[in-house]
Amino acid sequence: MKPIPIALCTGCILGCGIIIGFLLARMPVRDQPISPDAHEIFQALMEISEMHIPEESVACELTGGTYNRDVGGGDVTLVGDFITSYLAWSLQEQGRGRLDCDGASVKQCTWSYGDNSKVESWDRFLKFEYDTKTKRIVQNTLHCIDAP
Repeated sequence: MKPIPIALCTGCILGCGIIIGFLLARMPVRDQPISPDAHEIFQALMEISEMHIPEESVACELTGGTYNRDVGGGDVTLVGDFITSYLAWSLQEQGRGRLDCDGASVKQCTWSYGDNSKVESWDRFLKFEYDTKTKRIVQNTLHCIDAP
């Protein structure tokens, strides 16, 4: 019986490592620890669901409705539009979503979700500041961003 050449063994191990690494990189991250403030932050977002995201801060394809209370009577994108979009997306099997916040008394937060498919990948972000003392979202810090 002939011994297997070391180069062949090394190539097999390297190939297996590349395949396993690729598969692990494509897996959705579902075991991320949730922020201890997540419940309070989501509650604060629900309380301002009727607040509109300033027009200059909307770089996402949310289709807000036409609201009469807007000065121009045009389309306004509400925080509730982002929440509705996320809920509709969450009923699908693919994709990923997370809430990340950094800071102490005023946290810089990003709520994101998206899809990482073979055809197209995209993410939608709602960025905002959360005041831990008042347990409220800081007004005028809302930004909605889509990334293809």
